[in-house]
Amino acid sequence: MGIRLSRGDVVLFLDDDAVADARWIERYESLFGRVDRCGGISGVVVPARVVDGKPAPSARRDAWRPGREIFYRRPIAGLEDYCAAFSVAGQLLSRCDPEGRIVQSLGFVGANMGFRREAVLGSRLAELYSGSRRCAHNESFLALRAVISGYRACLCRDPAHCPAVLHISGHPSLTRMSGPYQELWSQYDCAKNFHRLRKMGVRTSTPASRLSRMDDRLAQEEPSGQATGLHIRSVRARSASCGARSTAITSAASRSPSGPPLYPPSGPPWTSSPAPLDVSSFDTSDL
Repeated sequence: MGIRLSRGDVVLFLDDDAVADARWIERYESLFGRVDRCGGISGVVVPARVVDGKPAPSARRDAWRPGREIFYRRPIAGLEDYCAAFSVAGQLLSRCDPEGRIVQSLGFVGANMGFRREAVLGSRLAELYSGSRRCAHNESFLALRAVISGYRACLCRDPAHCPAVLHISGHPSLTRMSGPYQELWSQYDCAKNFHRLRKMGVRTSTPASRLSRMDDRLAQEEPSGQATGLHIRSVRARSASCGARSTAITSAASRSPSGPPLYPPSGPPWTSSPAPLDVSSFDTSDL
């Protein structure tokens, strides 16, 4: 509804428990103007807590782990060069580490994102998420809508050049769920993503979806850190009824998307590691 009632060319999204950088709008405006055919951008989200009335960003960064690449987890057509994309099995998979860079990706974060209005009109989110209490991955479906409309969806992960927000934890929020209900509805949404993609006209694969679920169950049964030889043999043996041919798993690191650079050469020097965040540019007087 908010997208439909908006009047500007670009619609920006910010959570009720997030604080935007003073240059937030300026940086979105710059990126939309300089990145070719950019229909959606998701910026830097820094976890933080309020300590003595001041924001304290978390120094912890979750280590990126490549998703396992196998034929039934391949990206849907048109997203082969995307860092995070929906697979033909209906899962959202991370395929490269975006830290410190700007990349094509559907791995959007609702606490900090923006879209060209014309790129996401008619996204039908209310219909796609009917019955859901969590609406997990709705940001990625908006990004996918932008791609279907002929635009790029970009993830920006360098605080020195990208729009950034502090995501405050331990604070009241209108959207955050907790406890077992959050996990329950997250799993519900993950299971429904396959059918949501179908409703959007995306070509998915029912055998791939079944194999992927089987793969996840087998992975949970195996001790962590072990090689996947037995795992793959089990999948190969049990996938015969689906008429599928198993292939060797290759790490996503060796298959990282390698499309053309999104930012013009004259733009800022994207670094391999993110610059430190300057919290002085965030107005937290209302916290």
